[in-house]
Amino acid sequence: MLGPFLTPKKTVSTDDIAPIRFLARSLHGIEWIVAAEIEEVAGATILCLGHREIHFETAKPLAEALSRLRTADDLFLAVGEARQIDRHRTSLERLVRTSSQMPWANALTTLRELRRSAPWTSFSVTASFLGKRNYNRYEIEDHVAKSIRSATGLMYRPSLESTADRRELGIRVHITEERATFSLRVFDEPLHRRAYKQRSQPGTLHPPLAAAMALLSGLRPGINVLDPFCGVGTIGIESARLEPSIQFTGADIDVSKLADARINATNAKTRVAFLTSDAGRLPIASLSVNRIITNPPWRIAVDAVGAFAAAPPAKRFSEIERVLSNDGRAVLLIHGDDAATLDRWGPVGLTVRFRMQVSIFGQHPWLYLVTRDTNDFPTAVIDQEGLLGTALQRNLGRAAESNEQP
Repeated sequence: MLGPFLTPKKTVSTDDIAPIRFLARSLHGIEWIVAAEIEEVAGATILCLGHREIHFETAKPLAEALSRLRTADDLFLAVGEARQIDRHRTSLERLVRTSSQMPWANALTTLRELRRSAPWTSFSVTASFLGKRNYNRYEIEDHVAKSIRSATGLMYRPSLESTADRRELGIRVHITEERATFSLRVFDEPLHRRAYKQRSQPGTLHPPLAAAMALLSGLRPGINVLDPFCGVGTIGIESARLEPSIQFTGADIDVSKLADARINATNAKTRVAFLTSDAGRLPIASLSVNRIITNPPWRIAVDAVGAFAAAPPAKRFSEIERVLSNDGRAVLLIHGDDAATLDRWGPVGLTVRFRMQVSIFGQHPWLYLVTRDTNDFPTAVIDQEGLLGTALQRNLGRAAESNEQP
């Protein structure tokens, strides 16, 4: 077993307090973007990136700052790790023994200092793992819960039972290869849940991915931004929350989605304009848009319609090329045959500068960063003057060095 991540509390000066280690969970493929946001928003030190994990530490954790993370799916206080947790059932007992040695009471004290108004009386355990195992997640949860219940004095609620609207401490166990990580959820709800998103429809975009796309585009104060397939407004809302001074326009051919988008934007208290428009015939002047951030229909949950659907593949994205400014950037989430179309996009007047694959809900679409064909495009993929530009460029390099995507 590796040593615990927490050290006992001492009455010492702030400068002498040992850093506290956290674990952020994310979609696979955007770990490096989440790391950049954690550095800038939480003032933290990134320790390592893994599959859907970002490990970081900070000596002065602020719950308010951590709650502002837009690209992370969830956030946990790291407690400790166990090794030699293989696929065999004997690993269940090893998990119990290791869990009993973890500093659960100390971790709960640290978490209560972050969340002083959180009166937990019960806990639940969520387990996950990569690869095949001779046991399931529920067996992991029930075995680990024995030692946690003894150490914390809290009541255990199995994940198969209804929550009955009780606030409870969330505990996570994640196993990768032969390593198990134990952690406590920092907030009552996962970070990916957005209170503003009261309206949703098929094909709606996962909010943390929308925020990651907005950061990848290089948001700058005062620029105008377009989403020609805005749906219920997730990309526009996430972009405006990251950089409130932008002028964001969301367009969609479906008026019912626009009605939901307006409700969501009002709930989020963001300034986003919406208009009814076919993405194949945008009522927008040529070369007038600084950034385009969009999620075209994948033809899985949502079908393509209108002039966009009728256009031949080589012309399908011609409107994006027409309205994008000479120094503009477009970030597109592309799935299926449209990815092959983008890879051959050069003759249309746009160039693919960067692409990476992400994993979401069992699908594996591609994120593309494209620009107009120019000879003066900077060498760096990331817009250094954009929001979090320096941190994004640094963590892009870190991801490459760690053999993680991209």
